Amino acid sequence: STYCTYCPLGNSMLSILTSQRDDIIWVGIHGDLGSGHDPYTTTQGDNIMTYLTGGSISYPSGVFDRTPGWDDDNAISNGLGYNATYHQQIANELSNFFDYITLSTPTFATIEGMCLIPEEGEATITISGEITPDFDVMMGEDAKLNVYVVEDSLVARQLNSGRWVEGYVHNGVFRTALGSEFGVALNKTSETTYSNEFTLTIPEGWRTEKLHVVAFISRPLKNAETGVFTDMFVDNAEIFNFAVAEGIEETLIEDDAIPVAYYDVTGRQLNGPQQGINIVKMSNGTAKKVLVK
Repeated sequence: STYCTYCPLGNSMLSILTSQRDDIIWVGIHGDLGSGHDPYTTTQGDNIMTYLTGGSISYPSGVFDRTPGWDDDNAISNGLGYNATYHQQIANELSNFFDYITLSTPTFATIEGMCLIPEEGEATITISGEITPDFDVMMGEDAKLNVYVVEDSLVARQLNSGRWVEGYVHNGVFRTALGSEFGVALNKTSETTYSNEFTLTIPEGWRTEKLHVVAFISRPLKNAETGVFTDMFVDNAEIFNFAVAEGIEETLIEDDAIPVAYYDVTGRQLNGPQQGINIVKMSNGTAKKVLVK
């Protein structure tokens, strides 16, 4: 929260942690505190925080892969407002915890994304991938695909150690969840594949060049009344940039990259190239517009 005087301490510690690892996706869910109103508070964000914490929200707190066991064997939300003297030590301990999660929790699904912002109209987001044959057994038939839109480099004043800091930069700020803040069912296109499509009207003031899509597969959020916090774990997560249609090249560049997926101009995945304009996703992560006659 921008009204949280200790939140910059958590921000500083997490910055150290992310500088040490390349496998962290950071989503900052903001909320109101006291009588103040955080400009990035959303109803969806409030709902997510209520479920993750059982309604007892403290600032700053963090949830890591929605997994218990770092600071509390039964809770997945832990405080992050540590004194700066201990930031490196805490970052190191968290890094060890992430290594433990990686070793103890295999991944049962891949995540690929195609996020397009056309010259006019709604943005289209397609999240697809492969799942193992035993996915339903290991993750449950009620596993959820969660898709968040976040924005970097948002500037707002921030309370810091009792003083207001003007021009504080907030990154990875949660803007909205697509489909539902509680996730949606994977749309299985075969026994080992899935593909989910979403549309988004970009609100005025959101800067498309600073937006990212965070997609992750997890167990569903549990109602706080049940008191169950040990069954929400995240299986896999990826982050994607938006491609602006008017900036996509008209022809393929001959290099080592190969086509890995085809989409129409609305973002719907195709089985292969079709007549008309095709959006081709390449193996190097780029997207190109190709006209097939």
